[in-house]
Amino acid sequence: MKKGDKMTYRELHKEAMKPLAERKKTVTGQDGEKKAVRRHCISEREAKKLRSAKGFQNPYKRGSYFAIVEALSNLGVNKWHSFNKFKAEVQKVMSARTRKAVVKGKEVQVSDWDKFANRKARNENTGKDLNGRLIQNAEVLQRISGNHPYGEKLRQVFSCIDIDVDKPGLPKLRLNTQFRNYTSVAPINNLRHQKKATKAKAKPKTKAKPKVKAKPKVKVSKPAKSVKVNASKPKIEKTVSKAPANAAASARKKK
Repeated sequence: MKKGDKMTYRELHKEAMKPLAERKKTVTGQDGEKKAVRRHCISEREAKKLRSAKGFQNPYKRGSYFAIVEALSNLGVNKWHSFNKFKAEVQKVMSARTRKAVVKGKEVQVSDWDKFANRKARNENTGKDLNGRLIQNAEVLQRISGNHPYGEKLRQVFSCIDIDVDKPGLPKLRLNTQFRNYTSVAPINNLRHQKKATKAKAKPKTKAKPKVKAKPKVKVSKPAKSVKVNASKPKIEKTVSKAPANAAASARKKK
């Protein structure tokens, strides 16, 4: 379930089994909006019936998911099988189911395998080839958490698909039915771990640039502000002393 959702998918089984129009908006979608839970489970009554039956009973009804589980069951449960054997058995299972289709204006019988194998990739750059899609679908059936646990039906019958490394780029697979209860189911995928490790090695290591020591900052003293000196000659005030009037009069009398 999404972060913030209080209920687990198992607690939403009853809600998921209702008709779509009657389901409440109980899970958070990728856009953050509340939505109705999708049905990725079977009823608990049906799960008990499948668990109590003799031998493994496939909880899926049709399509590539059914074929993948059925192929591993036919090859033998709890045993590892090479990818080539697995692929051949999936082709055998899907080829047994045919349907009418119109090809170039003519009505013909087309098997589920023909439809699956000849499906065009949605994206030419990121699209997978036939082997890649088979592996991808097997990995999707390992999902037992989140809003879309496609492996929930397998988990309800205490089983899962395990994937391990066999040859470079190809896996070996098994249908694991050795779990005692629902909570103990835990799919193994060592192929995914190998892919992550390979990608990590493939990334070129960038050499760290040597650290350049910062040059010490030199304080530059600012030049003293120049003081403008007035070059003009100072004005000299001429003072004229005035002789007292009485002294001039006395000099005249003496004459």
